[in-house]
Amino acid sequence: MTHYTRLRDEFASLSTCAAIWDIKATQYVDRAQARAFASTAITRERAVFSLDTCDLIQWGETLPHLCNSKGGELYLYPGFILYRAGKTFSLLDFHDVKIRCSYTQFQEEEQIPKDSKVVGQTWKKVNKDGSRDKRFMGNFQIPLVRYGQLSLKSESGLWEEFMFSAPEPLERMLKAWGVFTASFGAGEKIPETTASVVTNEDGVTGIVKGILRHPTTGAAWAGVNMSLKSKTTGEVHTTTTGCGGEYEFRVVSDNYDVIVDE
Repeated sequence: MTHYTRLRDEFASLSTCAAIWDIKATQYVDRAQARAFASTAITRERAVFSLDTCDLIQWGETLPHLCNSKGGELYLYPGFILYRAGKTFSLLDFHDVKIRCSYTQFQEEEQIPKDSKVVGQTWKKVNKDGSRDKRFMGNFQIPLVRYGQLSLKSESGLWEEFMFSAPEPLERMLKAWGVFTASFGAGEKIPETTASVVTNEDGVTGIVKGILRHPTTGAAWAGVNMSLKSKTTGEVHTTTTGCGGEYEFRVVSDNYDVIVDE
């Protein structure tokens, strides 16, 4: 239960973000016509993450609980995900859910959460180069705030997107998620076709890089501890996959095995 405990702890940390929003809609914006800085407009509403219990399937401890703005709920059990909407519910395999995180510079016109970082400034109306469009009276400056975004999707129809005022806890939770789901099939070899070797100018040292995906579901594995072992020398390199399952090793040949650590 160690990997699950870590996932639950990181989720608890994520739930303490000063602001969590459910992304209800994302709409394309014609920047030239709207004189806007951003190419998309997001409709959002506050959401709640917490450790809670579920009356449908009893368990002795509290569970990571995601609740969207419409009342839909996700409970992360040690072996499956329960999705509940009103009187209906369904069970999902962790490996069937594709999880992604990203970072965004959001134009924040509301109060800036206390744990957020302002990374720049823009204007309500801008020129093509991003400068202030002086043709508009009352054109005001808007802070750009660095937020984290989380996406959960499955082929069965699950599609949830959330935004967080502090991206760092989100990244830690994503890594814990990756380690937890990878523990279901620890030690499975990843086909070498998922990686490529890039040779440097010296013609010797290369970089093995690629996207780690589950061999059955094809979903990217984030936060997974990986090892690369040279078939020639036996030398072992280690790394942890990034938010989109990406990994990179510095090696001296292309004769290697990429494995998921136990």
